[in-house]
Amino acid sequence: MSMFLKHLSKLNLKKPKDALKNQSVRLSQTPPYLTIGFWLKEDSLHLYDPVKEDTTKISDKTLPEELHTLQLQGISHGWGLFMDQHDSSVVRISNFFLPSASKLSPTVTPLPPFCPLPDYKLESVRSVSMSSCPDQEDEECVVAVKFTGFQLSLCVPGRDSEWTNIVTPFNYFHNSSSLTYSKRDKSFYMLAPGSRFLASWYIHSKNWDYPKFHELRFHNIPRFSQSQWQLLDSSAKTEHFLEAPSGECFLVKCLPCVFNEKETIYYRTNRFMVFRQEEASKDGVRNMCYIEDIGDLSIFIGDNEPFCVQASSCPGLKPNAIYFMGYDFGVHDLATKTVHRFSDKGLPGPVFACPYWIPPVFL
Repeated sequence: MSMFLKHLSKLNLKKPKDALKNQSVRLSQTPPYLTIGFWLKEDSLHLYDPVKEDTTKISDKTLPEELHTLQLQGISHGWGLFMDQHDSSVVRISNFFLPSASKLSPTVTPLPPFCPLPDYKLESVRSVSMSSCPDQEDEECVVAVKFTGFQLSLCVPGRDSEWTNIVTPFNYFHNSSSLTYSKRDKSFYMLAPGSRFLASWYIHSKNWDYPKFHELRFHNIPRFSQSQWQLLDSSAKTEHFLEAPSGECFLVKCLPCVFNEKETIYYRTNRFMVFRQEEASKDGVRNMCYIEDIGDLSIFIGDNEPFCVQASSCPGLKPNAIYFMGYDFGVHDLATKTVHRFSDKGLPGPVFACPYWIPPVFL
């Protein structure tokens, strides 16, 4: 058993009773933001506010020099994973994109070099997930990185000298789902292609080589026309498994439509399907029921790890809605089944260059 697993088996993730006493009073909370980019010449960070449908500019923001040549690979909990595209030994995580981070000296933490699996080459990063914010003192953070292909890598920042590499049971090239972490189950989850099965890696497991599989059975599926069934089988669809703050789990299917305009073929996000996990049966089967009401929740889906926000905690945020960033970006009302698309006119740069949602933070 690796040092990583030995340590995880001894982790105590319970929050100390004295931790609450030391927390400072929080005055305000930001809305969820979509990262647009950083302008080095201006020292300014640009974020898109989906509530105001406008750009928020954070001026006098200093990009740490060690991140200048690195590319952002993914975001979880607002923390970005950065890597040198030509040198996989240079890997960093940083809270640079968080509005609450220091303008002059945001936190940058080095991670071990990435190494490929035996007999494999190192592919591109496809998904990033973290068990918690890396700066939480009461809970140790585990970083999980899924690559194109079969490789899944995990490490604890600031402690591990190497990654724990795992061979996943299916090729991520044929799988458009996100890697997600369940705080309730203390497990990383990944949907199998076709979303008939869910693979999970429990952080206290003694053997990560063999994930646990959960069969997913779907119920209350609405009637579809032939064209709608084709959308469900489309390779352009994306599927996301996520957990709400309450511990409820959802599976979201994003279904795009194909358009042909002036001899140009393009996709637009047109429909969503949401399934809520009901009580699991004794044989481990998870029953997923189609719903059209998620209550006071807003779901955020993009290239980042998907997450839920209680809409009433962020004034102006639409409840029972899905904010998405994919082939285009906007918000989908689950009750009316309508899509409101955000405009990228007037933005300082292409929003599709850095399309990651970051959750609300306290200032």
